[in-house]
Amino acid sequence: TKITGTPNVTWEQACTSANVTISDWNISTLCPGSSGTFKYTAAQGATVTWEMNENNSDYTIVSDNGTVTITYKGTSTTNSTKLLYTVSGDGICPEEDVDSKKTISTAAKPSISALSDPTQTICDGTNATLTVTSGKGTYNWVSSNGGETITLTSHTVQVATAGTYTVTATQNGCESEPIEFTVSVTPVPTIND
Repeated sequence: TKITGTPNVTWEQACTSANVTISDWNISTLCPGSSGTFKYTAAQGATVTWEMNENNSDYTIVSDNGTVTITYKGTSTTNSTKLLYTVSGDGICPEEDVDSKKTISTAAKPSISALSDPTQTICDGTNATLTVTSGKGTYNWVSSNGGETITLTSHTVQVATAGTYTVTATQNGCESEPIEFTVSVTPVPTIND
């Protein structure tokens, strides 16, 4: 800002740099509906607003007392987007769309479906084969029998115990919606002489 006083005397009032500094970065790959946070500091009086340089409407960005929470609202985009900021405030040097040197990566949830009957009845001593879509990363099978978790790269398992079996797939850090199977076991009949 230029200020003119006595004739032929002009001086410039300096503004203060915002000195935006990011810390405690806690954002890896964001999946649909997931969030990450970071903290930042800036000069007193500076107002800092944040946005993405692409697909900004796919994100919700909330800033509260120096903590920023970014939530990914998209559904299927696998992308990397730069985080930008704009600075304003009385006496603060204005800055617009500054590259924060941080990148947000997003990934889609894998989609799986049951390829075998989700409700099966077997005879005691035999196995039920449970199968879902292949090629979707790592599979996590959880049994209702004591909550046992089995992590496999296979999309199919064989079980011999009655119960509910729930499977999810994890790919690129994102987890699918669960698929549930129910297995019942029928005792083998005995024949009396």
